[in-house]
Amino acid sequence: MPDYSYIGKMLDVLGSTGTVIIPGLPTLNWNGQAVGENSAKTTFTTVKGASGVNAVFTYSKARTLFDKATQYVGRGQLPFVPLDGVDEEADTPDATYWSIGDGLADASRSWIFWFRFLSTQAGVPLGRWDFTVAAELREWFFSTADAVGNLRLALYDESANVQVSRQFDSGVPKNVPICLGVTLDVTLGSGATIADGIAMYLNGAVKASTPTNNASFVATENLTVATTLGFVIDTGAPAVLMGGEVSMMAYTQIALSAAQHARIHVIGREALQPALTVVKRRWRGM
Repeated sequence: MPDYSYIGKMLDVLGSTGTVIIPGLPTLNWNGQAVGENSAKTTFTTVKGASGVNAVFTYSKARTLFDKATQYVGRGQLPFVPLDGVDEEADTPDATYWSIGDGLADASRSWIFWFRFLSTQAGVPLGRWDFTVAAELREWFFSTADAVGNLRLALYDESANVQVSRQFDSGVPKNVPICLGVTLDVTLGSGATIADGIAMYLNGAVKASTPTNNASFVATENLTVATTLGFVIDTGAPAVLMGGEVSMMAYTQIALSAAQHARIHVIGREALQPALTVVKRRWRGM
């Protein structure tokens, strides 16, 4: 049987405000084996800690209409959902839970992404960002910012009309499952220096990255915008769609430590290990 204990282990590290986002979580048959997604499945629901959210994400189309089938990997049957970078994505309606700031100050947050980077196109794993001209609603978004997969977190202050960011200094491994982690710790940077408070991780270890601050930045704002998986919004439609395979993601309203990021990587790696084989031997008496 699949071992889904990794979900509880993740929530233990994320704390009470944690939410685990697992697109493609499989349907199980009578003996607990993963049998894929039902043809009628058009949504999935997050798994939450005590103060997290059970958010319902709606796919852009039924999962069985996606170009490629979900791959289930390891003893945890961790799903890797292929996105084509064209019209495959998901989103959940606006909720204050996903916002970082209130226009006056930002709060500490952390994000986790497991995915397999296959494409050379830029794309957005997760965000709250609508850049429709004259109706912008921009809070934050992640992107694989260039052809080598440099992860970038961008934050926006709509009142000041300025953006700040932090980005990997180099790319990520291709065609293998990887764990990306980001923590925003506002005790280490806020306002005009907020990008200094962002730490970035690859497979549980600190990854060299470069901050870009702006002296006019005060804070992000709590806007009415969907939380999107695999894209951002432009003129009411998906834009900057991600190509690649997305898997388990997570979000929490605290600053995770370096040790906690390392622990989360270990939890994911354990779930990706092959299932243990039980060998039964017949006892022969003397």
